[in-house]
Amino acid sequence: MTIAGKEDVQVTLKAFGSLLDTVKDIAGKYSAVQGLGGLEVQGIEFAADALRAALVMKHLNNDPQRPIWTPLTDRTQKWAWEHPFTLYSLAPIEGSGTYRISGLRNDAHYIGFSVYGGGDERGGTMATAIVASRPDEELSFAEDGTFEVILSSEQHTGNWLSLDSDASSVVVRQYFTDPVNQTPARLHIERLDVPCTPAYRRRPDTTAALFNSARRFLLELDAIQQQLLDQAVNASDNAFLPPADRRDFLADLDGQVGSTQRPGGYMYGTADNVYTMARYRLSAHEALVFEVTPMQCRYWSAHLGTIWQQSAPYDENFGLIDTRNAALESKGALRVVVSERDPGVANWLPTHGHHLGVVLIRYLLPSTGEIVPVPTCKVVDLESLKYLDK
Repeated sequence: MTIAGKEDVQVTLKAFGSLLDTVKDIAGKYSAVQGLGGLEVQGIEFAADALRAALVMKHLNNDPQRPIWTPLTDRTQKWAWEHPFTLYSLAPIEGSGTYRISGLRNDAHYIGFSVYGGGDERGGTMATAIVASRPDEELSFAEDGTFEVILSSEQHTGNWLSLDSDASSVVVRQYFTDPVNQTPARLHIERLDVPCTPAYRRRPDTTAALFNSARRFLLELDAIQQQLLDQAVNASDNAFLPPADRRDFLADLDGQVGSTQRPGGYMYGTADNVYTMARYRLSAHEALVFEVTPMQCRYWSAHLGTIWQQSAPYDENFGLIDTRNAALESKGALRVVVSERDPGVANWLPTHGHHLGVVLIRYLLPSTGEIVPVPTCKVVDLESLKYLDK
């Protein structure tokens, strides 16, 4: 075990202090955003959650020699549009390695594997591209639900994802239709091409480097968030934006893509999903009513969040309308009501007193030929909703 000297302690303390100063500066900047009408504290909450994500991903779990699974997003790690019915797990890897993911699938509605690369994830940046991707329908599972997936640059028989030289992380996504009663997959990852070394002990300079990596992650996330925040603040109220669609990449992916044509991986986006969103702004006596016929797909959902891309607080129904609980009208049409107070109609999404926020609709594995529908919207007085079906 390496003993830290006074100089090492000072270097580490300086790196840790810079990390804390950065998150404080970000929180202060977000608290001063104009036009939020009392919701500035959401920005401070986002800064705190971003710090947690940075520490988990860049300080605690940043060694591709000894990868472990840690949450990318879940019910407590809320950033990058985490979803109430999903669990995203991340492990660090490197493109020169060979890794085996093994486990027990259990009964998640969907499980998918994505490899990310580009950038400098070990140094703190996010990946910039999706290197490879496999949904569960392209994988083989044993009758008892056990499975293995190999990650490597050399082709393997069975379940395999190809690694580019700059591959730097793997993410497993799980979707649930009944998260209270369904059991997440049991996952294990190990590196196969190098011997397993004894228990890892950090050198003093390593700790400082990891704090610097976490700080760099925060700065990059802040830069991305600023662009998204500007878009959200400048968007029209109560109207959906054009959809974000990566299906063209998915159709040609077949588990791998060339380095010159890889879809963007910022914020660890996935090629499996299509998204459309709207900014809502409502008074206490108003409601946003939007209507759409959902796409034919593996799973779809609609839920609310803040303009910092964090989902609304979860309640007993998780604040989400999806394929499981939606009340559809004739011919599969969906009508959703967004408001502060319960209007007494089906498909209500509560704002929890947040007069400004975002509605996000996502479609998992939609058909490649279907056009993404853009919902129609109208703002009505809450009292008028009692006549909505008349």
